[in-house]
Amino acid sequence: MAHTAHIVGEEFWFKVADAGLDAHQTILLFYLIGPPDARSRAGVRRFLPREALAFMPFAGLEGVEAALTGLQKAGLVMHDPDTHLVYTPIVVQMQPYRGHNAVQSAVSGGLKDFPDSLVLAPALEHLAAAEEAAAAEAREKAEAMRESEKKEKALALVERMDVLARELRARLARISGEENPSGRGSQKTVSPPEGVAEGSRRGSDFLGPIPSPLPIPSPEDPSQKGFPKPVEGRCREGPPERLGDVLAKIRGQGGSG
Repeated sequence: MAHTAHIVGEEFWFKVADAGLDAHQTILLFYLIGPPDARSRAGVRRFLPREALAFMPFAGLEGVEAALTGLQKAGLVMHDPDTHLVYTPIVVQMQPYRGHNAVQSAVSGGLKDFPDSLVLAPALEHLAAAEEAAAAEAREKAEAMRESEKKEKALALVERMDVLARELRARLARISGEENPSGRGSQKTVSPPEGVAEGSRRGSDFLGPIPSPLPIPSPEDPSQKGFPKPVEGRCREGPPERLGDVLAKIRGQGGSG
């Protein structure tokens, strides 16, 4: 099921080695991925450092807190001590949420009851994208149906999916300090908690270079044989040359104006 984490050994141990985690940090990461006493919702769960002592008593409270700090610096967890929420992105990386039922389960099963925190932002983004993808697929199937009654029910479900996706986007915008989900309007700058990975950035960082406009064909170019010559006095940015010739002929036949 989507709310459980299936540990992919190769990926997990690569991240452990790549981050240079010590024994305490590795054990705590294991605990946060698959806690024996709770389930995460899209990688988010409530967490108090002292609760991990039952799982790793040899570390002591200071050892657990130090391990948590190390995981945050490595970008493997996000922790908000004010709301007691922790987000472990490897959970949804190993088993992404797919389908309306999985998203709805994560939201109604606990995420909606969590207080607003920047820790929720990447989880909300993941769930919103999953719901939007599911809605698009469901809409395509519904529109292809021929039986009107089934089609009506299917489209009603799609509408509920769209509503849920918009609600997730709206909460994400509120948490991120944006005025609205579309990102338009004024925004306030919010500093993310320590440990936010660089890969979570969105926006212009991922936009490629703007392509140069295509060159305008020239009548003198041999490859453009048959291309009409531009009307004298007409700029290149005006209407297409063929349209310009037609308009010129009409004006000539109909008099001025």
